[in-house]
Amino acid sequence: MPRIFIGSVGVFGVAAALIFVSHFTLITNPNSFYLGDSNDGFKNYYTLIYHIKHDSTYSHFEGMNYPYGEHIVFTDNQPLLSNTIKFISRNFVDISDYTVGIMNILMLLSIVITCLIVYLIFRRYEIPDLWAIPFAVGIGFMAPQIHRMGGHYALAYGFIIPLCILLWLRFYHNSSLRNSMLLGALVLLSSLLHMYYFAINAFFLTFYFGLTFFKNVSGKQMMFVGKNLFIQVFLPFFLIRFWFFLTDSVEDRPTSPYGFLDYRARWQGIFLPISYPIGNFIHSIKPIRQIEWEAIAYTGLIPGFFFARYLLLAAVKFAKSKGKQIIGITNNADLNMLFLTSILVLLFSFGFPFIFKLQFLVEYLGPLKQFRSIARFSWVFYFGMNIVAFITLYRVATERLQPARISKLVLTLGVILLAYEAHLFQKVRPFYNLGTTHELESTSSASYKMSPILNIDASQYQAILPLPYFHSGSENISRAEKGEIGRNTMVASIVSGLPMIGSIMSRTSLSQTINNLKLVLEPYGPFEVFDDYPNAKPMLLWIERGVPLSSDERRLVEQAMVLDFNAQAVLAKLSIQDFYDVLNERYSSNRAEVGDTTLHQVGGFLTRDSVPNFYHEYEIDQDGKIEHRHSRISQGNVHDKNVIYNATLPMQDSVSYILSLWVKFCEDLDPTARLYFDELNEDGNIIFAESWSFGELVKLIDYDRALIEYKFKPRGKNTVLRFTITNEHIEDITVSWNDLLIRPEGNDIYYLRDGNIVFKNGRTYGPEFFLRTGEAIEQNVY
Repeated sequence: MPRIFIGSVGVFGVAAALIFVSHFTLITNPNSFYLGDSNDGFKNYYTLIYHIKHDSTYSHFEGMNYPYGEHIVFTDNQPLLSNTIKFISRNFVDISDYTVGIMNILMLLSIVITCLIVYLIFRRYEIPDLWAIPFAVGIGFMAPQIHRMGGHYALAYGFIIPLCILLWLRFYHNSSLRNSMLLGALVLLSSLLHMYYFAINAFFLTFYFGLTFFKNVSGKQMMFVGKNLFIQVFLPFFLIRFWFFLTDSVEDRPTSPYGFLDYRARWQGIFLPISYPIGNFIHSIKPIRQIEWEAIAYTGLIPGFFFARYLLLAAVKFAKSKGKQIIGITNNADLNMLFLTSILVLLFSFGFPFIFKLQFLVEYLGPLKQFRSIARFSWVFYFGMNIVAFITLYRVATERLQPARISKLVLTLGVILLAYEAHLFQKVRPFYNLGTTHELESTSSASYKMSPILNIDASQYQAILPLPYFHSGSENISRAEKGEIGRNTMVASIVSGLPMIGSIMSRTSLSQTINNLKLVLEPYGPFEVFDDYPNAKPMLLWIERGVPLSSDERRLVEQAMVLDFNAQAVLAKLSIQDFYDVLNERYSSNRAEVGDTTLHQVGGFLTRDSVPNFYHEYEIDQDGKIEHRHSRISQGNVHDKNVIYNATLPMQDSVSYILSLWVKFCEDLDPTARLYFDELNEDGNIIFAESWSFGELVKLIDYDRALIEYKFKPRGKNTVLRFTITNEHIEDITVSWNDLLIRPEGNDIYYLRDGNIVFKNGRTYGPEFFLRTGEAIEQNVY
């Protein structure tokens, strides 16, 4: 029996035994727990379960963002896993009720496989099992991806990067077509678990080929690099893009997701044992800066020592040779290449070169901008540096330390230190919390059957509209989940098969986001989303108890017909016609209000207060008539500080005011512009400041523009109020605004033009508004 087979069984058995002991509760009940306490983690179970049980295709997820759904790649759906379960359940035996357990077991099994692959790498360098097995187990149990088991499940498969390294080592020594295709297959298949695997592996391989080419610039080398780079990187990329071309019709995904240089690696997270005892000791002497958890991929003390040792020796050699020579970290060309490539990927994870006042270059990265958490690229360095360090440790100990007992003592101490750090990694920073999830376990479980949606005939409804409404993923507009609304509606969606209008996904279409958001904003104009509905069925409102609703959400509740309720939620019915009825009623009521004889004439307006205590920037023509909105628009670069008001208000008082402003809203990044409010005392010092994005302040949307409203209360009667529009994180985007109005809350500002056009607090209602609403009703499937 081959020795490597015995060693493989040994490392697999040791790692599996440790997993069994450490995670006994989860191992023995894998289908009864979800790993994490966040709604984001819960969602990552939901998307798989819904896709497997209810989606009609293998490429499209229909459970959220109704009626549009989403491509499964943007839902953390692990297409390779979910579609495998879906295929088996459809064609052989239904295992969909065990999706949670399958996911949990695979994440734990991934740790064992990681240890096995690292062991196989060590065996390539003839490290005996006595040392290769504990080295591999220690490295596997410290893999930074293990912490993704708390919610980012698709990223928890730690074996993928070392598998790429193993296949690369095979290719390095034998650059056959077969070995090249194996790497290409890994890049392609791993991307079907999560696209970050494509980016990380592609970067590793691209940097390697770049170093190879510049080491020996020639036509032959260019052909070698071009052929294999195409097989290993570009061909998988083209195949994925072709799949998108066939299955994804969205054209307005966000092009510049937030966080590219915010979620980057930091040297402290790579080389310092943060939260470990030694890290706490270092912190007591010299405080370690607080860093984003994404930035932590601790490489270990032994790899850190060998890295520092190499930097010192390389610097000395470089100085002595007067800049002509530099040493490798080992005597092996392949390990030196692995080290250099890992360093380049690490530097990219730090944000090089963009952090050196070259942020503008990010705009030229194309699809790479979508990988905003570049700290994750540091995982390559973790594995690369550990492999190099422990091979070096073994060789230094066995080749330079005599007698043999000294060598064994050093290696034993290395194993003990690695085991100690691996133990701390597992215990000091728990990487998941066990949450019971019977509602996701099986259709026969008690809590599954308790969902109030089972009292409703789901086939009679379009989709679930959650109130309070939640949405995240467009990178432009975000409405966070409140209370348990996200979790409860996800369970209801699985139970009933009904999709949700709410959304928690990634890179969601901005136009689709806006179309759905209009449903829960102040009604103003046609609802384009209804044109995309497949039928005229009503919506099922899920109204979470004990959670505050916005005024517009309360309006929806008042319109709806209650169907069922319990301590958790109220379920109600709301038809498409109900939305349009409110629009018609709004025009009629505003037309009646403007005829109220108790209103006062103030500055050409009709107001509820008799004094000019408001400020406006409306354009008035020669006849004293207010021009329609959009007649005069101000513009500026959102990167600049665009001051829109900087003064004391007319008759300013310490009461609540409302600022209303029309802004450009419906193009990528428009909603991320921010309205800043500064209040300054008589000495010019800021006594209060805050800011909100347009997306947080939006009150209503009309075609490509939105009305934002901001409520505030001045701290004094003579303070200066300064309002500024800016977003320093965005370059060269034009922001536009017009029709500024600042009024005391409760003092409605009206204007009646030509006997039938009603202006109220920045809104304009007229016959053409009413007619287009009626036309929308006629054209709808209603």
